[in-house]
Amino acid sequence: MAAAKRAPQVIRYGQYLVKKKFGTGAQSRTFLAEKEEISNKFFMLKLVNYYTEEEQQQADQEIEQLERLKSPYTVCASDMFIRGSH
Repeated sequence: MAAAKRAPQVIRYGQYLVKKKFGTGAQSRTFLAEKEEISNKFFMLKLVNYYTEEEQQQADQEIEQLERLKSPYTVCASDMFIRGSH
């Protein structure tokens, strides 16, 4: 008897549906994601973990820098949210 196949796990962060994991770093993970209400338009989703106030400040500075960047040669920040609390 063949083993039953399980449906692939669906991972969501906010309104984003994760399609593929790209990589991990010391404090973050990046994914290819699709916004649920806009199909066939893909986004890079970066999840940043921070545990100290200094790490939170670094994450906030990165967000501020991404918001200021306006160039066809760089990524732009389109959405930010905080999930959970420590």
